[in-house]
Amino acid sequence: LAAQEEYWRGAAQMEPHARLVYASVAAPDAAISAREIAPERERTVEDWLWHKLSAAHALLAASLPPPASAGGHPPAGGDGSQDALGSLQRLVYGSYGETYFNAGGGSPLLYAGVLLATQQFERAVAVLAAVPHLRQEAVHFGLALQHEGLLAVAQQKLADSSLLVGTSPSPSLALPPLVAQRVGEWASEGVDASRAAIGYLWLLRGPAAQRQELCIQLLLGCGKPEALLPRSGLSHIAEADYRELLRAVSSRLAGKGRASQAARLLYEAREHRQLSALLVAELSANIAAAARGTNPAAGGAAGRAAR
Repeated sequence: LAAQEEYWRGAAQMEPHARLVYASVAAPDAAISAREIAPERERTVEDWLWHKLSAAHALLAASLPPPASAGGHPPAGGDGSQDALGSLQRLVYGSYGETYFNAGGGSPLLYAGVLLATQQFERAVAVLAAVPHLRQEAVHFGLALQHEGLLAVAQQKLADSSLLVGTSPSPSLALPPLVAQRVGEWASEGVDASRAAIGYLWLLRGPAAQRQELCIQLLLGCGKPEALLPRSGLSHIAEADYRELLRAVSSRLAGKGRASQAARLLYEAREHRQLSALLVAELSANIAAAARGTNPAAGGAAGRAAR
């Protein structure tokens, strides 16, 4: 309020840059356009954005409807029928969108920044994820926003592989598939990389069963189930969750005919009860196959594990 009063006392004598600072910080007149404050050749997207955000904040604070003509640069849009922030979001995404802020794909960070500033977090992460060299940053932003409760998350992608699920103005982001796909690209580089990938997946909020399934698919897909050992390498996972994950991975390995890997995991983790059950099942299958006169290929692994 003090800044607004100061503006009105000296507005007539202020040079354009000073007026722009006051408009961006205090929004003394929410209806004024950025075009009226500073010449276009001296005005940036950031000037326009902060002026719009300041005006939206002033309108929300005063519980007033947005002005019928928002003005500014880019040209104004929005129907003024909703709250001030919602009108600004529609202006940024609906009226101008990627073709304006990221023309030719040359400014994805600018567009993502504008979306983040206007609290369109799901769209911002999707923009970053669409650029290969920014995909890792999309994962970081997505996990941080979800942790703070600022992201609407969908558990699955649509059939067309779009990360945004739902329609405007508030889509959800398919964050789990995004994280799983990105970490899966480098998880096979080694055991340490696989452990780091599990760490990323474990940061996801949502159904515990889905998080566990993503970890299982990752470890089997990259061929590094030994990344679960030693226990100290995954100390950020609670003991009960770690044990459940290890048993699930071992069971899946055994089901795929990789009994020796499953047995080693269970032995190193001192899961003696499940190890005994695995060996009994594999040896029983081996004996039954021998009785039928067949060659028990899977039994070789179980035999080695037993010895």
